[in-house]
Amino acid sequence: MEFQAFPAKVLLFGEYTLLRSGASLTVPFGKFSGRWTEQAASEEHKKTFSQWADYIASAQNEGRLAGRYQLSAFRQMIQEGRLRFDSDIPQGYGLGSSGALTAAFYTSFSLSSPQTGSREMLHKPLHQLQKELATLESFFHGRSSGMDPLVSLLRKSIWRKPDKSMDVVPASHRKAQAELPPGFSLIDSGQKRRTGPLVKLFLKKCEEPAYAQAIDEGLIPATQQAIDATLRHDKAKLNRAMEAISRFQWEYMREMIPANLHARWQEGLHSSHFKMKLCGAGGGGFFLTYSAT
Repeated sequence: MEFQAFPAKVLLFGEYTLLRSGASLTVPFGKFSGRWTEQAASEEHKKTFSQWADYIASAQNEGRLAGRYQLSAFRQMIQEGRLRFDSDIPQGYGLGSSGALTAAFYTSFSLSSPQTGSREMLHKPLHQLQKELATLESFFHGRSSGMDPLVSLLRKSIWRKPDKSMDVVPASHRKAQAELPPGFSLIDSGQKRRTGPLVKLFLKKCEEPAYAQAIDEGLIPATQQAIDATLRHDKAKLNRAMEAISRFQWEYMREMIPANLHARWQEGLHSSHFKMKLCGAGGGGFFLTYSAT
């Protein structure tokens, strides 16, 4: 049985603004990936996969999953030592490790969908596919938007608009899947993070009208401008948008920036050479740097 590799993802823009109906741009990042292999999984992973299969079966019985899956075959291959998920995507770093796993499962064990990359897959309504993947991935996080596995599955950048509609970004905007768009790079904070507590903190702060207004009138417009500039390859506009995002996050979201990155972040704010921003929830994992030069 031949298995495909599924890339990691990077949420280029849209961290937290997604929770307030803002836009986002998520891109595949092929430097890291995961795939099934015909080898024995660890006992810990066997247990996790068995529980995942139970979860999927329950979701089907409750009508929360429209698709049907080869769960018996999945269980049998795992227990017989003929299936393991090999991945070099760092866990707890915001690069979509569970999204790649979900995409791999969907491709190999779904009874209702064609193979990845086929014409039928690309013409299937994105919101329908996103909803299915979100339910599958929710086992790992308790809640999933479905964006991580969707980007990994299609191996294409996804632009989610404020009205929640989605577009696949034309291939011309991504010349090399293993690379980020020009000017962007990742900085490793050297520590893992947990998304849940950070999201709860953000939502709590948004209960304050002044904070919510700052997000809606400051961060959301800057994020939309950054997405527009990225898609149009407008370096000058993107640099201005990144300046606005970086300053906003330093002022209003400093809890999401690890102390060991404070000096670097401030250096960027006082420099014309680069700017930093969160990469997803922040708190740890990777952070994004943009340089227009």
